Amino acid sequence: MAQFVASFLLPVSLVALLGLVGAFLAWRGRGRAGALVMVGAVALLLALGSRPVSGWLVAPLERAYPPVTETERLAGIEYVMVLGAGHDPEPGLPVTAQLPATATARLVEGIRLQRALPGSRLVLSGGGEPAPSAVTSGAVARALGVAAEDLVLLPGTVNTRDEAVRAAAELDSRRLVLVTSASHMPRAMALFQGAGLDPVAAPTRYRAPREADRWRARYLRPQARGLHTSERAFYEYLGLAWSWLRGDLD
Repeated sequence: MAQFVASFLLPVSLVALLGLVGAFLAWRGRGRAGALVMVGAVALLLALGSRPVSGWLVAPLERAYPPVTETERLAGIEYVMVLGAGHDPEPGLPVTAQLPATATARLVEGIRLQRALPGSRLVLSGGGEPAPSAVTSGAVARALGVAAEDLVLLPGTVNTRDEAVRAAAELDSRRLVLVTSASHMPRAMALFQGAGLDPVAAPTRYRAPREADRWRARYLRPQARGLHTSERAFYEYLGLAWSWLRGDLD
């Protein structure tokens, strides 16, 4: 139910709703008000599609935790956990083509860190059909050289809270490296800490443009990429609010 309601608060749905409100007002004889609402909807769509605005929205989330560029401080950690990001199982395609870009970026970063920590194991989570995305991610990891004995799969998890609970129940260490998208990291860290774990953030898959690039002409024009970035920011802010309302966050 919460996801259904939240879907109407994401950028495209919100703009569409505003457009419908404007059309309704015009139909009811309030043409000026309806026109203003529809113009506002278009202006909002253009703003959310621009890289400066979308970057401004997502940047606070992405800057909450620094990336792991040096691995010395991770010495002794036994698990590197990569959170799931869906999959697209398609028989006949290479297994590397069955993960979306976000899932691939997370997995590659997880493999990098696992290889930098001798004796550590790579933990992969995620549900989905017809097989869990954790299984698909595991197949890609093995194709990229990760030994089967160095993999731990947590299939069937449906969301970040579920992943945290499963990790707390099935891993024999409270301390782990947590790999997920930079914009998702604040919520993921809060939920994993709430489950009693001691995660070290390893964010990846950054979306905000660099500060030096933000005001270049090619970033000022509205783009689908900018709109998608705004949507991810909206989704995470709504997710944080919902987790707080549920009592999952302090």
